[in-house]
Amino acid sequence: MSNAKLASYFVHEMTHVRQQKLGKSVDVSNSDSDEFIKANVNEEFIATAFQMQFFVRLDVGGYLNSIKPLTDKNAPPRYDQYKSAYNAGVTKMAGKGFDEEKLITAALGNAISCLKYLFLRAAWV
Repeated sequence: MSNAKLASYFVHEMTHVRQQKLGKSVDVSNSDSDEFIKANVNEEFIATAFQMQFFVRLDVGGYLNSIKPLTDKNAPPRYDQYKSAYNAGVTKMAGKGFDEEKLITAALGNAISCLKYLFLRAAWV
């Protein structure tokens, strides 16, 4: 496993800790099953979104060039789908006069929308 992939899992798991510390995690003993499932799927989405945002920033920053091509062995699962949605966002926003950071932010927004769509349709897991 690449160090970058391992670091992305750390970001993912620390997001769960953050959600718990902020009081946003649902306690199974104090909620019904529907509420618990919905909250956990939402938390998993948030953790995966942060993980993928971290990894794509490493990728577009050139920090992953030494381990390319990126596959499930050295990148988070389904990173190719996330990166494809990110690239579509870049293409959609290109030529609109945005600076590089705003372009990256807009492309990440496109990728997050795709990720949310996949999560809501249970196509991600």
